[in-house]
Amino acid sequence: MSKLLREQVRDSDTVARIGGDEFGLLLIGCPLDKARQIADDVCREVADFRFVWKDRLFNIGVSVGLVELARDSGTLEEAMASADTACYVAKRQGGHVAVYSARDEIQARQSGEIQWLQLLQTALRDNTFELYCQPIIPAFGSGEDGPAMEVFVRLKDDAGQQVSTAEFLKAAERYRLTR
Repeated sequence: MSKLLREQVRDSDTVARIGGDEFGLLLIGCPLDKARQIADDVCREVADFRFVWKDRLFNIGVSVGLVELARDSGTLEEAMASADTACYVAKRQGGHVAVYSARDEIQARQSGEIQWLQLLQTALRDNTFELYCQPIIPAFGSGEDGPAMEVFVRLKDDAGQQVSTAEFLKAAERYRLTR
């Protein structure tokens, strides 16, 4: 995925895996309309991407939250929270790309927090969290340090669709359900 993303951005841009299934793109000196074009290109490429695992063909989707950064944009944590909000809005609206706005954040918090709280409480009560693991394989180098695994906790929503850990973990932490 990193390689696919790297191919869609400019040489001056940075692509990084933030964790789990989340990636960040830092588009230095990029006007918002150009960033939107890059985000749309990323969405198209990801939608066209297929991979085979255990003799099955898979495709993946992507939602992109764009945040325009300036000197007065606040802390890194605030910028990441804004990107999360925009990504949530993109998923909720069924689109692939959404640009952050404070109005969207207020709406997302009001509707999303209650829904997450209910879903998490039900999952805790019914023991419906699922554990997954996957090998960590270096993109470059030999990986001579030995095998490594990454463990994920997953949850399915009311429609039976798998929910990214990143989507529900913040709500779980906010409501102190992680202890």
